[in-house]
Amino acid sequence: MRHVIRHTRYDARSESFTLILVGDVHLGNRHCDEKTLKALAARLVDEPNTYWVGLGDYCEFIDMHDSRFDPEELAVWMFGATELSDIAKAEVERFLSIMGPTREKCLALCSGNHEEKILQHSEHDVYSTILDGLSVQGQEHRLDHRGFLSWRFGQSSDAKRGGSTTFHFFLSHGSGGGGTPGATANRVDRLAAQVDGVDVVVSGHTHRAQYMARSVWRPGFRRGLVHRDVVHCISIPALCSDMQYAERKDMAALPTGWTELEITPDSRTIKVSTNLSGG
Repeated sequence: MRHVIRHTRYDARSESFTLILVGDVHLGNRHCDEKTLKALAARLVDEPNTYWVGLGDYCEFIDMHDSRFDPEELAVWMFGATELSDIAKAEVERFLSIMGPTREKCLALCSGNHEEKILQHSEHDVYSTILDGLSVQGQEHRLDHRGFLSWRFGQSSDAKRGGSTTFHFFLSHGSGGGGTPGATANRVDRLAAQVDGVDVVVSGHTHRAQYMARSVWRPGFRRGLVHRDVVHCISIPALCSDMQYAERKDMAALPTGWTELEITPDSRTIKVSTNLSGG
């Protein structure tokens, strides 16, 4: 399992940062909410304190040799000869054309089951291609299926004292079915039970937006002191809905959207909000 560490300097007291959780985009599927993805990318470029992490399934990555392939599911821009000759390449190029300008704001990237399946069956390493396309010199983004992110904030004015605050994240693309709210809640809860010392646990894959807060007791640094910490457990919504293979399995229609965190280092607070559309 991998561990990515990021450092951010800031000057103002009580300054807040936004972390957008991007996953299950399925770009290339005609039901992908590409408009919202572009709007999020614009925010990342324009807002100095807004960053993002990727949770996998960035594109559909289902080629014509895949038993899941359905031409009726292709986005309209996929019907050119160039695009159809290499579907995965066309999807990666379009994804990077949208998210490439945000590479300086990307903290970490997970791989999803769609990236893993096309590598397994077609030997097309699209995950590494996306990592390369979003690479920044001296920074590591790769988490593979799951891993840890530590986001460390250091106050520029306190540099001599070495003051800093670190938030720890456990990020996973997720796995298994999430046909009911209870199933999704149990999967996120099991992920949270596997790790210790983290502030946030995030999973995707089920396309079901859900939030739970766990309180844990931890010993303090002073003798006899005990404090209670909150662990934010999140299942993110997808940016794609109403897919045909979900229809064929009688799966429920789910709203599309994204989740973002508002992080204030000075007070060590995290506020979670999920923004949903009709799908």
